[in-house]
Amino acid sequence: MTDLRSLLNGRSVALVGLSRELMLDVTAVLDGAEIAWQASSAAARLGSSDAGLIVTTADAAAELERQRCPVLVLASIDAVGKIDPQISCDFVIAPPLDGAELLLRAGNLLVRRPAAVRRAAAVPVVVAADDDPTTTAIVRAVVTQSGMTCHIGSDGKMALELVLRHRPAIVILDVNMPHMDGFQVLSSIRQDPAVASTPVVMLTSVQQESDVVRAFALGADDYVVKPFNPMELLARLKRIIRKDS
Repeated sequence: MTDLRSLLNGRSVALVGLSRELMLDVTAVLDGAEIAWQASSAAARLGSSDAGLIVTTADAAAELERQRCPVLVLASIDAVGKIDPQISCDFVIAPPLDGAELLLRAGNLLVRRPAAVRRAAAVPVVVAADDDPTTTAIVRAVVTQSGMTCHIGSDGKMALELVLRHRPAIVILDVNMPHMDGFQVLSSIRQDPAVASTPVVMLTSVQQESDVVRAFALGADDYVVKPFNPMELLARLKRIIRKDS
């Protein structure tokens, strides 16, 4: 498990505007990881504390635009669209709350480097690669129905060729692919100055922290676990594209 306690370096986690149900779930996770926390009903009451991370809801996140520490938002799929893309944050679908997911994404927020300034096309272009035709069919349907253009690759080599040819607004890569796996493609993208700042979302078959940590270390912007909720994938894509446009 990501050592969130050491990343916080003695600072606490501020819980802002959580419902009673979420408060109980989150504090149980933090107590289990021996992480100090403080609670507040609103951002205005938080004050200048020693908080290194804020956990809040989509509605309360709107009050946090001036906060200097990272924000982790707990939200339903429908509420994700309320999150201000300018806030330095990530989100976890809840309830129900996945404690491991909360700790993992919180840890990534604390170590993530600021993203380079990127410009998205007027009609965003998406490159998606997976050797499973069912997965690529779902991704294509979700992306095109939202008004974006989608180019599909069936292996890692094809994915890299499509990225270099189309200069997409975002790339979706499966971890396990023939010829080049997703990690190799991601590494190649980050090493090419022409496309190095392109956002990349990784698809993982199982929620193995080693894969997720490796992806983030190579420069991935986000990840989604298969089998995935198409609406969650779309929400993550739109958030990254809005943030980097």
